[in-house]
Amino acid sequence: AGDALMYSTYLGGSGQDVTGGIALDAEGSAYVTGVTESGNFPTASAYQPTFQGDHYDAFVSKLTPAGNALVYSTYLGGNGNDNGTGIAVDGTGSAYVTGATTSANFPIQSPYQAAFQGAADAFVAKFTLDGSSLAWSTYLGGSMEDRAYAITLEGAGAAYVTGSTTSTNFPTQSAYQATNQGTQDAFVTKLTPTGNVLVYSTYLGGSGNDWSTGIALDATGSAYLIGSTDSTNFPTQSPYLATLQGFQDVFVAKLKLAVTARPEPKAA
Repeated sequence: AGDALMYSTYLGGSGQDVTGGIALDAEGSAYVTGVTESGNFPTASAYQPTFQGDHYDAFVSKLTPAGNALVYSTYLGGNGNDNGTGIAVDGTGSAYVTGATTSANFPIQSPYQAAFQGAADAFVAKFTLDGSSLAWSTYLGGSMEDRAYAITLEGAGAAYVTGSTTSTNFPTQSAYQATNQGTQDAFVTKLTPTGNVLVYSTYLGGSGNDWSTGIALDATGSAYLIGSTDSTNFPTQSPYLATLQGFQDVFVAKLKLAVTARPEPKAA
């Protein structure tokens, strides 16, 4: 009825702790990710039990369905700054986390991209069921700044991530838009269930600044994106609104299951 709390809890240490995303499994356990500056953030059955970073690390925590105990809780990061911004859970209860890192030694396992590339790279990581190790983990980025903000999964375990990039060499594959069109473009990337191969990866944007903050899938595997843009030539197709209305607008976009190349964009 919404008129009472089933549970509510603090989760943090003596520094600043900020959440980035939440997901649930079939039993009602909550999985949360975010960023922590605390050297005493609560850990349990941790993959990484101690703070690793410069100013902050990502964290990943699983609470019991009652919310009064940790199943596991771990730092995730290297010697730079690491931020967890999105989390999803597959049908077995394994957590997938995405975000951004400035760490050249971010923990990597069976990756698509093994080496840190730029000022900041996106990362995608899958934990084992008990949270004590990584099934796989990879950087995702080019030579500038790349940040992932959201992640979703399809039934077989393929991970779809979205975010923003200022890199002109962000990794692309079977791309709708193969090149960066502006100062900052959104990106959408689908990884295979093993995390070491791109199914597709594409820029999405115009001549201004574009970034994507949310992603969802339909039953066919087509990806739906939401974000923000100040580009007057953001790619539109069968739109509700065909032109930019203000200094910055929301965008909503649907990508086909099989991504097809975009025609060369017109100048702004």
